[in-house]
Amino acid sequence: MNACGLLLGLVSLSASFAHVRGHGYLLQPAARNWVAHKQGRFWNEASGNGLGQGNTQGLGVCGDPFQTTNSNFINEPSPVQATYKEGSVIELKVILTTNHGGKFSFRVCPRRRDLDAACFGSNYLTRVDNGQRDYWIFDIAAEHTMRYKLPAGITCEAGCVLQWEYYSMQSCIEPGCDRKYCGGYADGDNVLYNSNPGFCGRTGAQAEFFRNCADIRILPAGAHYMGSGSGSPEGVENADAAQDVHGMDVKEVAAVAAADTAVDADVSGSGGLDATGSFNGAEIISIAPAVQP
Repeated sequence: MNACGLLLGLVSLSASFAHVRGHGYLLQPAARNWVAHKQGRFWNEASGNGLGQGNTQGLGVCGDPFQTTNSNFINEPSPVQATYKEGSVIELKVILTTNHGGKFSFRVCPRRRDLDAACFGSNYLTRVDNGQRDYWIFDIAAEHTMRYKLPAGITCEAGCVLQWEYYSMQSCIEPGCDRKYCGGYADGDNVLYNSNPGFCGRTGAQAEFFRNCADIRILPAGAHYMGSGSGSPEGVENADAAQDVHGMDVKEVAAVAAADTAVDADVSGSGGLDATGSFNGAEIISIAPAVQP
């Protein structure tokens, strides 16, 4: 092969990987692929995302496979990244490396291995501001911060998995959305780019879906936590996880979290972060500090 042919081949290969690589990742709580990236393992931070219907290998609940068939996040749990209270309001942060518009949704599976669609089922989180499942994207920004409520009745003291799904709408728009919440998407428009790709299923175009999984813990609502007067250590359930991933001790976790606007004391409206890394009476019990991209 001559030099020109080799160059074209490399460009083609690069374009192929750019196409199948993920378009973003769940940063808070940190997705398994993001944790693996920070640990120096082979995954790209925006990996763990699969293509939609056009992907002949199929799309797993954690986005597997993405580039190769040996990249499997379903049975690759990370340390628990956040501990929450049952049915509480939590703050989520997503980074989009390629923003095509569309929407996000989040579900919970009350176990950490052998994940499947049935386990996630209809365990959707709902938005605090409007009670809906979907977060429609109207902003071209890379970073998106959202407040969601955990589904009632789900606890997992041994840990569970939060799934983020990104329904990307650059090729076609999901039909039937409520204009009250999705705005111009209801007309088949991609509102970020002032384009009209039309509705999926009517134009022959196929949508793309991208997914991540993050390891979390949900404690019963009636349990006693650090700072609530019980003196029990449950309030820092994931402090060891934070140390394992980021090399920080508990006080450093507290300092970083206090400075991070994504972990805001107004989540519960009661008190601030104490030296253990937990909130006094807050609904977010503890969370590993988000390491920025």
